[in-house]
Amino acid sequence: MLGSCDKNVDDFYPPYNYNYYIAFVDESGKDLLEGISTTLSDTKLPILEKGTYSYVFIPPNSKDQFTFSGIIELENVKGHNALGIHLGMADWHLHKKPEVITHNFASSFIFGDDEMHELVSYWKFDSMYKKADLVRVTIDNVDARIEMDTYKFQSLAILTLK
Repeated sequence: MLGSCDKNVDDFYPPYNYNYYIAFVDESGKDLLEGISTTLSDTKLPILEKGTYSYVFIPPNSKDQFTFSGIIELENVKGHNALGIHLGMADWHLHKKPEVITHNFASSFIFGDDEMHELVSYWKFDSMYKKADLVRVTIDNVDARIEMDTYKFQSLAILTLK
Protein backbone atom coordinates (compact mmCIF):
# COMPACT_ATOMS: atom_id res chain seq x y z
CA MET A 1 0.00 0.00 0.00
CA LEU A 2 1.32 3.42 -0.90
CA GLY A 3 0.67 6.42 1.28
CA SER A 4 0.01 9.88 -0.04
CA CYS A 5 -0.70 13.33 1.24
CA ASP A 6 -3.42 15.56 -0.13
CA LYS A 7 -1.00 18.27 -1.26
CA ASN A 8 0.29 18.48 -4.80
CA VAL A 9 4.08 18.32 -4.99
CA ASP A 10 3.96 21.46 -7.16
CA ASP A 11 2.62 23.39 -4.15
CA PHE A 12 5.98 23.11 -2.41
CA TYR A 13 9.23 24.74 -3.38
CA PRO A 14 12.66 23.76 -2.15
CA PRO A 15 14.31 26.05 0.36
CA TYR A 16 17.33 28.06 -0.66
CA ASN A 17 20.19 27.97 1.77
CA TYR A 18 22.69 30.74 2.23
CA ASN A 19 25.42 28.75 3.98
CA TYR A 20 29.12 29.45 4.27
CA TYR A 21 32.02 29.53 6.69
CA ILE A 22 34.10 32.57 7.59
CA ALA A 23 37.57 32.55 9.13
CA PHE A 24 39.33 35.59 10.58
CA VAL A 25 43.10 36.00 10.38
CA ASP A 26 45.49 38.86 11.02
CA GLU A 27 48.03 40.12 8.48
CA SER A 28 50.56 37.49 9.57
CA GLY A 29 47.98 34.72 9.04
CA LYS A 30 47.32 34.12 12.76
CA ASP A 31 43.92 32.54 13.41
CA LEU A 32 41.86 35.14 15.29
CA LEU A 33 39.25 32.57 16.35
CA GLU A 34 41.80 30.45 18.22
CA GLY A 35 40.70 30.29 21.86
CA ILE A 36 37.24 31.83 21.43
CA SER A 37 34.74 30.54 24.04
CA THR A 38 32.45 27.77 22.84
CA THR A 39 29.87 25.43 24.27
CA LEU A 40 28.17 22.37 22.79
CA SER A 41 24.86 22.62 20.94
CA ASP A 42 22.01 20.14 21.39
CA THR A 43 23.54 18.21 18.49
CA LYS A 44 26.97 18.24 20.21
CA LEU A 45 28.54 20.70 17.75
CA PRO A 46 30.75 23.48 19.13
CA ILE A 47 28.96 26.82 18.99
CA LEU A 48 29.97 30.29 20.13
CA GLU A 49 29.08 30.86 23.74
CA LYS A 50 26.20 33.28 24.26
CA GLY A 51 27.39 36.63 25.52
CA THR A 52 30.64 36.49 23.52
CA TYR A 53 29.04 37.92 20.39
CA SER A 54 26.05 39.77 19.05
CA TYR A 55 24.65 38.77 15.67
CA VAL A 56 21.64 40.35 13.98
CA PHE A 57 20.16 39.21 10.67
CA ILE A 58 18.89 42.13 8.57
CA PRO A 59 16.04 40.75 6.42
CA PRO A 60 16.27 41.77 2.76
CA ASN A 61 13.38 43.51 1.08
CA SER A 62 11.67 40.25 0.17
CA LYS A 63 8.33 38.49 0.58
CA ASP A 64 10.09 35.26 1.53
CA GLN A 65 10.43 33.81 4.98
CA PHE A 66 13.95 33.47 6.31
CA THR A 67 15.10 31.24 9.13
CA PHE A 68 18.16 31.99 11.20
CA SER A 69 18.69 30.29 14.55
CA GLY A 70 21.03 32.96 15.91
CA ILE A 71 23.49 30.18 16.78
CA ILE A 72 26.92 30.26 15.17
CA GLU A 73 28.92 27.04 14.86
CA LEU A 74 32.70 26.88 15.13
CA GLU A 75 34.31 24.27 12.89
CA ASN A 76 37.77 23.54 11.57
CA VAL A 77 37.67 24.13 7.81
CA LYS A 78 40.82 23.53 5.75
CA GLY A 79 43.06 24.27 8.73
CA HIS A 80 41.14 27.37 9.84
CA ASN A 81 38.77 27.83 12.74
CA ALA A 82 35.69 29.17 10.98
CA LEU A 83 32.24 30.38 11.92
CA GLY A 84 29.35 28.57 10.24
CA ILE A 85 26.83 31.06 8.90
CA HIS A 86 23.57 29.27 8.04
CA LEU A 87 20.44 30.98 6.80
CA GLY A 88 17.48 29.40 5.03
CA MET A 89 14.81 30.94 2.83
CA ALA A 90 11.49 29.34 1.91
CA ASP A 91 10.72 30.20 -1.70
CA TRP A 92 6.95 30.44 -1.75
CA HIS A 93 6.68 33.21 -4.33
CA LEU A 94 8.89 32.02 -7.21
CA HIS A 95 10.40 35.44 -7.77
CA LYS A 96 13.96 36.72 -8.02
CA LYS A 97 15.88 35.60 -4.93
CA PRO A 98 17.76 38.10 -2.77
CA GLU A 99 21.40 38.14 -3.84
CA VAL A 100 22.72 40.30 -0.99
CA ILE A 101 22.37 39.18 2.64
CA THR A 102 23.38 41.45 5.52
CA HIS A 103 24.11 40.69 9.16
CA ASN A 104 25.46 42.92 11.90
CA PHE A 105 28.11 41.16 13.97
CA ALA A 106 29.97 42.19 17.12
CA SER A 107 32.66 40.28 19.02
CA SER A 108 35.33 41.94 21.12
CA PHE A 109 37.32 38.69 20.91
CA ILE A 110 37.54 38.89 17.12
CA PHE A 111 37.47 42.62 16.41
CA GLY A 112 38.97 44.04 19.61
CA ASP A 113 35.92 46.28 20.14
CA ASP A 114 32.22 46.01 20.93
CA GLU A 115 31.09 47.80 17.76
CA MET A 116 28.66 46.21 15.30
CA HIS A 117 30.41 45.29 12.05
CA GLU A 118 28.46 44.89 8.82
CA LEU A 119 28.86 41.41 7.33
CA VAL A 120 27.53 41.29 3.75
CA SER A 121 27.41 38.21 1.56
CA TYR A 122 26.73 38.25 -2.19
CA TRP A 123 25.15 35.30 -3.98
CA LYS A 124 24.49 33.96 -7.47
CA PHE A 125 21.65 31.50 -7.96
CA ASP A 126 22.03 28.21 -9.76
CA SER A 127 18.47 27.36 -10.75
CA MET A 128 19.48 23.97 -12.15
CA TYR A 129 20.66 22.76 -8.73
CA LYS A 130 18.32 25.02 -6.73
CA LYS A 131 21.12 26.53 -4.69
CA ALA A 132 22.86 29.80 -4.07
CA ASP A 133 26.61 30.12 -4.66
CA LEU A 134 28.65 32.53 -2.58
CA VAL A 135 30.55 35.01 -4.77
CA ARG A 136 31.69 37.70 -2.33
CA VAL A 137 31.84 38.48 1.41
CA THR A 138 32.72 41.79 3.03
CA ILE A 139 32.98 43.05 6.57
CA ASP A 140 32.86 46.83 6.85
CA ASN A 141 33.53 46.97 3.06
CA VAL A 142 36.71 44.85 3.35
CA ASP A 143 36.66 41.87 0.98
CA ALA A 144 37.32 38.35 2.18
CA ARG A 145 39.09 35.76 0.03
CA ILE A 146 36.64 33.06 -1.09
CA GLU A 147 37.54 29.37 -1.43
CA MET A 148 34.61 27.81 -3.28
CA ASP A 149 32.80 24.67 -2.07
CA THR A 150 35.61 23.64 0.25
CA TYR A 151 33.74 22.01 3.13
CA LYS A 152 30.41 20.17 3.15
CA PHE A 153 29.74 21.75 -0.28
CA GLN A 154 29.98 25.19 1.30
CA SER A 155 32.45 27.95 0.65
CA LEU A 156 35.03 29.33 3.05
CA ALA A 157 35.56 33.09 3.27
CA ILE A 158 38.87 34.13 4.84
CA LEU A 159 38.93 37.70 6.10
CA THR A 160 42.22 39.40 6.97
CA LEU A 161 41.78 41.99 9.72
CA LYS A 162 44.31 44.78 10.19
